[in-house]
Amino acid sequence: MDEPNVTIIKESGSGNSGGNWLIGIVLLVALLIGGFFMVNYMEGQSAKDNAMTKAANSVGEAADNVGEAADNVTDATKDPAK
Repeated sequence: MDEPNVTIIKESGSGNSGGNWLIGIVLLVALLIGGFFMVNYMEGQSAKDNAMTKAANSVGEAADNVGEAADNVTDATKDPAK
């Protein structure tokens, strides 16, 4: 008994291109959203850093004022005429 020869031809690429476009668009949107949140995070960090710098400068200025007051008291105790 002779068996018939069967040839199967499979076409590729024509039915899946829409899915590839959809995946690409979803990835692009995810990257844009992630970038947006990253920029906002970095701006928040910068604002915190600036606030810390200003606070440190204020503490430094207060320490200078206390040092000057201490010097004035020391000078006044050495020279009572002031």
